[in-house]
Amino acid sequence: KLSDVFVFPSYREGFPNVLCEAMATGLACVATDAGDCAEILGDAGVIAPRRDPAALAAGIVALIDDRSGGRGAAARRRVLAHFDLAAAERAYGALFAELSARRPADG
Repeated sequence: KLSDVFVFPSYREGFPNVLCEAMATGLACVATDAGDCAEILGDAGVIAPRRDPAALAAGIVALIDDRSGGRGAAARRRVLAHFDLAAAERAYGALFAELSARRPADG
């Protein structure tokens, strides 16, 4: 294993795909509270305030000290349950079908 913890110390962010990718590999993750990081991680990782290196470091240490491996497994379960590509594809397909059905008839 190349890494035990994935650290994402961003000041500004949108939806960080790299965080989802790290979670999908089963890595325990710590990220700053930027963009959608807190929503993505949920309770499966550690969120630190932006621009707070001490809190980020404490999150890293907490994950390294957690020898149970539970956070990495929880991260993988969460990302697969909430951000799976196939589920997103189905949701967009349903949305497009619904919007298409609402189109007024040409006439």
